[in-house]
Amino acid sequence: MIVATLFAALVAFVAAAYDPQWVRRVDPFLCSWLVALTAWPVIVIYAVAPAVWSSADAAGPIFAVLLYGPAAGLSVAAALRAIGTHGFRIDQSAAILGLLTVYACAAMVIDGSGRIINLGMAMALLVGFIFRYRPFGLDDVSRAARIALVVTAAVLLVSVLFNSSRVVGACRIDKCTDLGAVLTSPFAGNGNLAGITITALLPFAVYRLPMWRVLAAVAGVGLIGMLAGSRTAFGGIAVAGALGIVLAMPSVTTRVRNLVLGLALVASAVYSLFPLYVGYTNSDYSLRGYLWNQALREIPDQWFFGHNPAFWVESGASLLFKANYSPHNGWLEMLLAVGVWGVGLVILAAVVKVVQTPDSTTRAYLLAYFSTILALSSLEAVYVPYFLGIAPFAALLPYFLYQHNRFPVSRHEVLAESQMESR
Repeated sequence: MIVATLFAALVAFVAAAYDPQWVRRVDPFLCSWLVALTAWPVIVIYAVAPAVWSSADAAGPIFAVLLYGPAAGLSVAAALRAIGTHGFRIDQSAAILGLLTVYACAAMVIDGSGRIINLGMAMALLVGFIFRYRPFGLDDVSRAARIALVVTAAVLLVSVLFNSSRVVGACRIDKCTDLGAVLTSPFAGNGNLAGITITALLPFAVYRLPMWRVLAAVAGVGLIGMLAGSRTAFGGIAVAGALGIVLAMPSVTTRVRNLVLGLALVASAVYSLFPLYVGYTNSDYSLRGYLWNQALREIPDQWFFGHNPAFWVESGASLLFKANYSPHNGWLEMLLAVGVWGVGLVILAAVVKVVQTPDSTTRAYLLAYFSTILALSSLEAVYVPYFLGIAPFAALLPYFLYQHNRFPVSRHEVLAESQMESR
């Protein structure tokens, strides 16, 4: 059943991504960069690393380098190319996140944190989105996202076929589906990252697809989310799938589209804040109740500037309280790490990104993406631009989209526009 589910997801993604002229239309650098940032960490955690090492401790420092090194290298290369190009631009929204990252670095140095390398990798992943020398349009990003979905599903299928004892586990009480088993890894503990990754790719992957291909992409993401046993992912899948269907309806007017997007954004934001207004015990939501309560106790001590991005992990390591990698809620994570000031910068960066995007269609898909991330943030801290969290790509994926009138339109966008006119 596991193999059949993955095969069905792969077929669905291939159906959504199929393009007989994809070689001519795909932007090679953008596609490589996006795949390295999104699909590659999933491939390492659920395929490469389990086949090579017994655990993360056995892999040592090379594991982190293997996980994010390719994307960081491409990001730095893009930044150096931009700086060496006459007339490069600075993405103001990404620069705001860069400012937050510098602050996070200062806070960690002052507090004597031992995780500066983690922060350095986060900076390397971000820098290529700050300094820009060329535009990336929604058409280019959507093709790359569809390829990332195909690559991810294909490698997961191969890994399950040839190394199932390492990447397929028995159901946990909090992670079980009708399949009777779930995707797992000694390097992640469960399939959550796989579910989050394919869910975050969905809002951009469905752009400019006919309805049946949109439904195929949503079905594929749903199948892998089910295999991952990720309750976190299903909230995001519901939002991304519903908005993808609405945006694919030619009969939907701009006014209705904007109304639906606005309502989805507000609803997702309210949902992401539910630990603040829903009663729960320490054992609820797979023991997230304990983590949320602990975070709510720690936040008031440094409510404005936060403790520092490594405070939670290092407190757990020093046995100040039981903690894993995050409080498992996006807002609690940011308030704990960078405080109200940092949360304000993150929100400002998102607003600037949407407002400075000149094309209304691109803005619509950006809003769909942010709605999806908010839904995911209810049970997981995915949007962490100032530190190397569970899903570094989540805060960076929208920054592949960059348009400015000083840049010429790319060849790929010219092709896309001419194809739309011919329709």
